[in-house]
Amino acid sequence: RNQLEQARIRKHGERVADAIDDQGRKLKETLPAEDRLLDRQTDADDAMLANLGIEDRIAYSTVTLDLYQRQSVRNEVLPNATNITAYAPGFGQRLKASLADGWAVLEGLLLLVVKAWSVLLLALIGFLMWRRMRGRLTPDPR
Repeated sequence: RNQLEQARIRKHGERVADAIDDQGRKLKETLPAEDRLLDRQTDADDAMLANLGIEDRIAYSTVTLDLYQRQSVRNEVLPNATNITAYAPGFGQRLKASLADGWAVLEGLLLLVVKAWSVLLLALIGFLMWRRMRGRLTPDPR
């Protein structure tokens, strides 16, 4: 930026000096034109520096990626073949589990009976009718 500015000012000074030497009486017209030219060159240099800055940022840019994932835990169970009884639950835990399983079976049977009440009622009615009919169909032994 500084080098471009120095070169621009040096060229402007040379042109103004040449204009003073060559055109002494037209100097009032030449100096504003030279100043406008200097302003345009300043704008052109600024645009060129902006493009160089963009190209530099592109060439040496750094991309940062943030990847998010739920935390995961990995467990590994290593076998201990020499002492398998160390992994077996105690008597109290097994008794508690057996009582819970037995209670679950009892609940299941009770719920089965309640769900099948209509089938059981029909079976009872059928059984009673069969007994009554069997009693009528058999001859009296007297």
